[in-house]
Amino acid sequence: KKTYGSNVTIDEAHAVVEAHNGGYLLVGHSFINGSLEINAFKINEQGEKEWEKYYGGSASEQGADVIKTDGGYVIVGNTESKGKGKWDIWMLSIDKEGNEIWATTFGGSDYETANKIIPTNDGYLIAGSTYSFAYASQDFWIIKTDKEGNEVWNKAFGALAAEEAYGLVATKDGNYEAAGFQEVWDEKEQAVSEKGIEVFLVKFNDKGENIWER
Repeated sequence: KKTYGSNVTIDEAHAVVEAHNGGYLLVGHSFINGSLEINAFKINEQGEKEWEKYYGGSASEQGADVIKTDGGYVIVGNTESKGKGKWDIWMLSIDKEGNEIWATTFGGSDYETANKIIPTNDGYLIAGSTYSFAYASQDFWIIKTDKEGNEVWNKAFGALAAEEAYGLVATKDGNYEAAGFQEVWDEKEQAVSEKGIEVFLVKFNDKGENIWER
C-alpha cells in the first residue's frame, strides 16, 4: 500500500495502465496552487515511485483515462485552459518518460468531457459527452482520431434529456459500444422524469453510424 503526491496537494488517480519497462502508470489530477493539473505517476512492481509529471495551463485540467502505445502513452482528460469553450476534451501524447510529444483539444463553445479512450487499428476512439454539439442538452460524444490525434469524425448520440458515456469497448463483429447514463424523459410532461436516470447503451460502426441504442 503506497501513497503518491505531496502534503500540500490534493491528488487523485482515475486510471492505471501497465507501463513500459515494468510497473504501472497512474493518471488523474492534482489540486496545486488553486487549480487542477493532470498528473502521471510511474511506479515499479513494488509500488515505488520512479517519476511524476504534471500537465496543465493557466486554469484547470483533469485526467480521465490513459492507454499504452508503442512509443509511450496517450492520456485523455478535460481542459479549461485550452480549446474553444468553457471545458474541452484534451488529448495528450507522452513518451515513456512522461515528456509531452503532442497535444490537441476537441470541443465547441460549451462544455465537453472525456471519460474513456481505446485504441483502434488506425487510431483512437474517445467517449464522453458534449453540450456544444448535442441534440438538446448533453449527449454521448464519440471522437475518432488517427494515431497523431487528428480528428477523423465525431458523433453525438442522445435525445431530449442528458446523456454521458463512461465506458467504451470494441465488439467481436468489428463495431463498438458505448455505455453511460440517460435521464428519463417524460413525453407527457415534456420534461425530465422524476424516475431519474437509466443505463444507456449505444452500438455504432467504425464510421460512427448508429446501429442500435437501448
